[in-house]
Amino acid sequence: MPEATTAAPLIDSSYITPNPSPKAAKRVLFEVFSGVRCPTSPNATEALDSIITKYPNGISGIVIHAGQKEFVQAGPFKDKGQPDLNTSWGTSIFSIIKKPNGIPYGIVDRISGSNMTSHFDSLALHYLTKISDANTYVRILSYDATSRELRYEVVFELTSDLSGNELYFSTAITEDNIIGKQEDTQGEHEEFEHNHILRDMPQFGESLNPNNTPSASNGRVFIKQFAYTLNEDWVPENCRLMAYIHKSVEVLQTAEVKIK
Repeated sequence: MPEATTAAPLIDSSYITPNPSPKAAKRVLFEVFSGVRCPTSPNATEALDSIITKYPNGISGIVIHAGQKEFVQAGPFKDKGQPDLNTSWGTSIFSIIKKPNGIPYGIVDRISGSNMTSHFDSLALHYLTKISDANTYVRILSYDATSRELRYEVVFELTSDLSGNELYFSTAITEDNIIGKQEDTQGEHEEFEHNHILRDMPQFGESLNPNNTPSASNGRVFIKQFAYTLNEDWVPENCRLMAYIHKSVEVLQTAEVKIK
């Protein structure tokens, strides 16, 4: 399926707050690489759902179908009417992290990962015990059901001195309750419920302070607003918008909000 319309910037500003916010607890980004023709991928989805339920305020989960050029099991079923869950973003992410040797594969904050779904809980818990060096906020400004234009704001506030670091941010749109075929160890299921599916990344690795300007000092705040048109095939009520701030690889903090 085609990628959705690129987000257009509306506001882009930065300043130093005289009253920095306290450090917030970590909300980790947990990415799972999956495939509809991978019989063990449903185990990974179940494991991700389990840790989201266990840590409802601490996990932002994304399931990524990277495409059969990366993993043959990620290729879509060719049956008429079957959803294509693939995007090109998996390949882009593999340019940042080391490509795993197979799927399913889960990785926390782009740092620690495993093919063993039984390890997902301990991976998440290790990072949930950390305190973030940045606070992240995302909110929906408006959504027009006719034009499908979404307007949103992301805010990043540094709560530690990160001077000397070039910082980046990304946003992602995920969709739940996509019904389609999925292979598991018992065969093929026609009406599997796919959740947390990555649909698009309106921003991917955009620099917050190119060449360390402005300096990433404690109390630095970045505010950005965007307009974006949702793909006509997506159900807005089932979609979430995520935003996260990261160094070259490591994700520092994540936030998410339902689009409707």
